[in-house]
Amino acid sequence: MKRNKIAALAIAFMLVLSGCSSTTGKTVDGKSALASVNGEYIFADDIYDGIISSASGAQTLYQVILQEIVKKECPATEDMKTEADVMISSIKQNYSGKEDTLKTQLKNMGYSDLDEYKDAYMTYLQYSEFMNQYIESHFDEIFEDYYNLTSPRIVSHILVKMTDPNNPTEEEAAKLKEVQDLLALGKSFEETAKEYSDDGSAANGGSLGVCDNKTNFVEAFKTKMLEMNEGEVSEPVKSEYGYHIIKIDSTDKETIKEQLSASDSALKDWSSDTFYDQYLEYIVFNSYNVQYGDETIEKAVTDYVKSALEQRETSRQG
Repeated sequence: MKRNKIAALAIAFMLVLSGCSSTTGKTVDGKSALASVNGEYIFADDIYDGIISSASGAQTLYQVILQEIVKKECPATEDMKTEADVMISSIKQNYSGKEDTLKTQLKNMGYSDLDEYKDAYMTYLQYSEFMNQYIESHFDEIFEDYYNLTSPRIVSHILVKMTDPNNPTEEEAAKLKEVQDLLALGKSFEETAKEYSDDGSAANGGSLGVCDNKTNFVEAFKTKMLEMNEGEVSEPVKSEYGYHIIKIDSTDKETIKEQLSASDSALKDWSSDTFYDQYLEYIVFNSYNVQYGDETIEKAVTDYVKSALEQRETSRQG
């Protein structure tokens, strides 16, 4: 961990010692002096201790160690390099003749140039693979947690769009009534959705797939969906888009698990904003037996991870 200690000191020097007099290589009373201010020395050990005892310092150390684990477990592949090259080529093409705009946008994002952005994207791809490998190898355990936490169900709906749902036109109101009447007479929900729904899901018979309490739906829709049982069809639910008729196709655990076991399922996409567990990274980190060569660093990192996992538990209670 000596390299991490040096890195931490370098970070400290860049962040907090701007404007100080350099005393590089100077030893005072057996301690290494990084700089001095008005004759008062700033020692490496003091800066180091200050860094790792702070929340930001502990986070930095944690990220350094995590990045090393990711590099070891998921080295860059040719496919990753190709994806990054294609992405950079696309950016160059889109900003052809607008290089100054691109440079400004990169700077605003914290990158000095496209090469640096590409390196960051490669790191992202490696990290994605790292997380997805864990999800794949621990899928049963993760699904069990997901199922108990998020109330998943397989959902279909029919949307009758309205310009102003509070004041539907005669044509809009008539269409909604026709849909209700057809369902009441026994016409299948799937066929009715294909013929009448104004939503993109119509082609799939109104199917929205597996939905849960994290799914990004309008509140009225989601609230009603979560109240319903398998096989139920709702009365029209008003939203800003019009009126929805919702059907719960299944709440069966094994049926849902089968759908989510597909490689492209939402439960295998940790990067999604609606992924059910934003703290999974810390679970993954703890699955590795990290050997520390410095007790102070070990305490800083383990305390940081412990705090994150405590926040995870708190969020689940709310």
